[in-house]
Amino acid sequence: MDHKSNIWEGITAISTALLVLTAIGALGLACSQIEEARDEARIVHLQETVQQFSTPPVSDSLRLLASKRIDQKQKVLLPLSPDDAPEEMYDLMNFFETMGLLTERGYLNERDVWHEFGYWLFPFYADARPVLEKEQREDSVMFSNFSRLMGALDQLENKNGGKLNHPSTDDLYSFYNSEVSEPPGRHQRKSTKRRKELLK
Repeated sequence: MDHKSNIWEGITAISTALLVLTAIGALGLACSQIEEARDEARIVHLQETVQQFSTPPVSDSLRLLASKRIDQKQKVLLPLSPDDAPEEMYDLMNFFETMGLLTERGYLNERDVWHEFGYWLFPFYADARPVLEKEQREDSVMFSNFSRLMGALDQLENKNGGKLNHPSTDDLYSFYNSEVSEPPGRHQRKSTKRRKELLK
């Protein structure tokens, strides 16, 4: 009797173990599928954000801002008054604030944002920083997601040996000058090759 009982107990233990392993395997598969779905969703959000940035009204805001920030005849960056910043600068700060929020919520990946938008984000942030700091002195919540995003991207740029996060005044002039030349209503996406050149 005890022998049969031991056999059944062994069978029960094995069955339980198999059920547990099956459940663990199913859970692992479900987690993997969920993560894959999240990755796919992030890619979709990234593509949508790239499209928004590359087309009006955002692309027009960047081109118009560029035309207001430089003197092409003198080839210099014009002074910026934080109390009288161009409207287009606020348009772009609002766009990047939303980008920062999407990144904070996990809809965008920080490294993807760094790779796709770093060329524009670093010089724009450097130029707009006095305006951001003015707004945040009055209300610390203003553009906080944008600032948080730039802190993360700054670390990525340093980690990867980049130099875009420390633009000089001449760099800012060159950046805006290249944006002024963009045809109205169209924003050309800079290639990875161009980014590599800037990192040298």
